[in-house]
Amino acid sequence: MVPYILSYIKARVDPSVQSQSTVWLSALALASQGLSMALGGLVYQKAGFRVVNAEEHNPFLTLYFSSSYIEFCEVFHLLFSGSVFLTNITIQRTYIGVIITYSVLMGLGLGFAYSVVMGVAAKWFPKRRFLIVGLVVGGFGLGALVFTPIQTALINPNNTPVNPKTKLFDDPELLDRIPRAFLILGGILISGQIVGFVLMSEKKQKVNKQSIDFFVVSNLILSLF
Repeated sequence: MVPYILSYIKARVDPSVQSQSTVWLSALALASQGLSMALGGLVYQKAGFRVVNAEEHNPFLTLYFSSSYIEFCEVFHLLFSGSVFLTNITIQRTYIGVIITYSVLMGLGLGFAYSVVMGVAAKWFPKRRFLIVGLVVGGFGLGALVFTPIQTALINPNNTPVNPKTKLFDDPELLDRIPRAFLILGGILISGQIVGFVLMSEKKQKVNKQSIDFFVVSNLILSLF
């Protein structure tokens, strides 16, 4: 997305932005992700899988999820997908805003949720922890194979080339598609996250099958509508 973001910013928002400044998009995202992964693991160990009481802290969340608790990792999954939605707004106003939403907030949300997901998955297979963690990490990496073609289809379906002089996209129709693409990508992300959230549960001491809180599951499914 970086070439599209830079092209839009320079053409529509701030022509003074230099291409070298795009390094902050990846640098701050990685830094935020690394920091939040460490913190997420600590919070998960101390507070457990469920740490937010929606009824006490946020009536809107109680209404939305129809449940007493919000899963810890889902809060940060929503931060992750929410940051993509917010980028639809920031990219039309300021490059600094894009760095905050598409790098810092996304990295924080991803790191917190990612560390918890790995911990929960590994608990289900204590004798194959390394395999499970490897599959989770590999699945995360394979996500690029899915989203890169989707991004291209949304923004540049006609394979419009960059301007040979500026090395940036300057086609007006292509640029018009960029902000809207963040809304669609955010919707895809949050849909997949809710499905994963529904299927994920912690392993209890004695279980015959992977038990899932069906009260939470049913109400999350209803919340989609």
